[in-house]
Amino acid sequence: MKIGPAMTKWDWTLIAALVAACALWWAYGLTHAREPEVVQAYSGSTLFAELPADRDAVVRVPGPLGESVVEVRSGGVSMISSPCPDKLCMGMGRISSSGEGILCIPNRVSVTLKSGSGRMDAVTY
Repeated sequence: MKIGPAMTKWDWTLIAALVAACALWWAYGLTHAREPEVVQAYSGSTLFAELPADRDAVVRVPGPLGESVVEVRSGGVSMISSPCPDKLCMGMGRISSSGEGILCIPNRVSVTLKSGSGRMDAVTY
């Protein structure tokens, strides 16, 4: 019982070309990924602190409930202390890619990682 026509050498050539194109695209993404360069901490809608992501620091960001403590270490950022009741912002873990953020909604504190290139990190429709 024959299900369909047999694959020709051109079918295999097309499959190989698509696999090679995908591998090149993936490799390009790994080697040209932009590292975050700036950490921005906001208290409400006001920029409270802006510092380089490659310099270790601890920032105490004030909010209506008290101080949220943000730690910058080895290019990554995490919320290590917060006065909010559920501590969900601390459970978000460490962020290390440009465009990621941590939010503490009850305390109105947010932290964002940005690339310093000025180019867009992503486009959303």
